[in-house]
Amino acid sequence: MLDSLCAIAGRSTRIPCPRPLSYTPSRLGFTADLPHLRLTIIVREMQNIVVSGAGVDSAGFGQEPWVFWQIQSQAADVSIPDPSGETPYNALPAPPPGDTWDVPHANGLYQGIIEHGCVGAPGATFDVTLDSWVARLTDNVSMGSVHLTDDVQGHGYYTFSYTLRATDDAGNVSDFVISGDANAFCVGKPHFDS
Repeated sequence: MLDSLCAIAGRSTRIPCPRPLSYTPSRLGFTADLPHLRLTIIVREMQNIVVSGAGVDSAGFGQEPWVFWQIQSQAADVSIPDPSGETPYNALPAPPPGDTWDVPHANGLYQGIIEHGCVGAPGATFDVTLDSWVARLTDNVSMGSVHLTDDVQGHGYYTFSYTLRATDDAGNVSDFVISGDANAFCVGKPHFDS
């Protein structure tokens, strides 16, 4: 029917009709061609909850506590930061006692790609290992640390949250609660754009 209407319209307007399409399921298929699995982990919020004393705070100019992260996945073919690189970790200054900071610039803690990780169901699994610690940049002595492991299988959107307890030299104690997003999705390129 569509072909005959198009032919009638074509005679009066002299605009040729498009050639009809044929679909053969065994020969023609559509695919997004997104075979690689990418994981992006972003911190969105940091809290400093006082547990005892005045809580972990700055000990003077240049003596602020910082939170450090190192995230790795043995399954990733490429990752940022590169675990074998010069600085395989990320760091941000920690909020003062009793304060909560939104991280508006969406600080990326980790990005990884598993080549062909979206091929087949349910998809590949990122075996994520997180090491996090609180230290002052001047002496880099840890005031507290955690070592956590988890798996992210296939694609999907996840949230994360963990607590890192820190004690300073004066015996003040804080729980640093770190939370954010983990997004696993399929991409076409097995590498990161420069």
